[in-house]
Amino acid sequence: MGASKQPRRWLVPLALAGVVVPPLALPLSLGLAFWARALGRRDARLQPVARRLFALAAVDLLVLVGFVASSAAQPAGRDAPAHAEPGAPTAAPAPAARPRIGVVLDPDDPGGGARVVAVVPDSPAERAGLREGDVVTRLDRQPVERNADVVRGLAAGPDEAHALVVEHGGERSEVVLVPETLRLPEALEPERPPRRISLFRDLGMDVRLGAFTQWLVVRFVLMAALGAALAYLADRRRRVPDGPGPRAIALGYAASWLAMDLTLVASHGLFGLAFGTTLGGELLSTAAAAGALCAVAFTWRHRLGWRGEPGGAPVIPTLALAVPYVVAGVVRAAFVARGLELVLHLRAPDFGSNLEAVLPYLDPFGVALLGLAAVVLAPIGEEWLYRGILLPWLARRVRPEWAVVLSAALFGLGHLQYGPQLLVIVSYGLVFGWARVRTGGLAAPVALHMLVNAAVLGIALVRR
Repeated sequence: MGASKQPRRWLVPLALAGVVVPPLALPLSLGLAFWARALGRRDARLQPVARRLFALAAVDLLVLVGFVASSAAQPAGRDAPAHAEPGAPTAAPAPAARPRIGVVLDPDDPGGGARVVAVVPDSPAERAGLREGDVVTRLDRQPVERNADVVRGLAAGPDEAHALVVEHGGERSEVVLVPETLRLPEALEPERPPRRISLFRDLGMDVRLGAFTQWLVVRFVLMAALGAALAYLADRRRRVPDGPGPRAIALGYAASWLAMDLTLVASHGLFGLAFGTTLGGELLSTAAAAGALCAVAFTWRHRLGWRGEPGGAPVIPTLALAVPYVVAGVVRAAFVARGLELVLHLRAPDFGSNLEAVLPYLDPFGVALLGLAAVVLAPIGEEWLYRGILLPWLARRVRPEWAVVLSAALFGLGHLQYGPQLLVIVSYGLVFGWARVRTGGLAAPVALHMLVNAAVLGIALVRR
């Protein structure tokens, strides 16, 4: 008994840790799965462990595919960025930086095109004939007004050929180049740090509100249909005499998304009319939408009268256990998502604006406003909705582990705007759901969600 009890404690954590070396994750998880199945013949308690390990091995097979695809797409002998965003990069760029074209753009970003202030030697830009003083006016047939237009256009197809229309001294020419991963010489670093931009300065970016609104409508219809179908099937599988029925769950779920999406569209439109495309408008719209989600989810949960279940595990030890689970899940999800992007050519939708491209220019108030939306309001609203209402409702109709999986899947589908990277969101949802079931309350998943969002935001601010 003692020989079989001890492996139960470390088989799954050891398999999860195997992703530190991605090519070894599959052999490790598969080998441990067969070992657990052999042990399960003598101790039935290890049979569920074996099933979990076989499921993890299936995920690790996709991780291996993503790893191979990413390695094959990485140019040999290149280890650092080539095209510099305004005001960046640093002297020692990260080896995993995305491919760039090899130019430094004017940090002042005066508009009327993206002005080249330096060209990296032996880069795609130099080989294509770009030089200091060139102004990029079009990229892949799209007009370029500011630096962000170039950054966004290249990010849409980092490994593909791009056509640039360049003006110099009144002459216009067109060049075609493919981004590469190159080392940026220290001599080409911008001499001035990026300047802070007023939150309500018009950036002149093209926010395609029509396409953005259409995408939100499609997302809302999809989420409402999925919520209704899931509620109906779960209730049909096991009817529960008390508590809300599938209709109430589906309507409340749809109302939460509708309130958030309508607020987002309305605030985008109002701020766009009043100020143009501004950082302040983007941030205020995001905060308003997150606040609307909080209000509806809180009202819905209060009307249901649901509270946490007493007697769960302590919050602090649960958070300590959750951190390695988050890391192991995110690494796997990121490799699988990268494989989908490269093998199936799946990409996130483009709505014209790119908030990440202007993160270096946020003043402290802008960072605080972004933190309010992303680190405070969004985690509270989403956890009230997914782990405070949907997960416990599902757990009364299906097994708790399936309730965690289904709520995490809906959580990921609510972030379709990230494209294949929504798999990372699903991995977060699995850990948040596990923390909810383990502790019986929302304190642990809310705190964990806040920590994850704060870490992601902090890394984005430090890297740019």
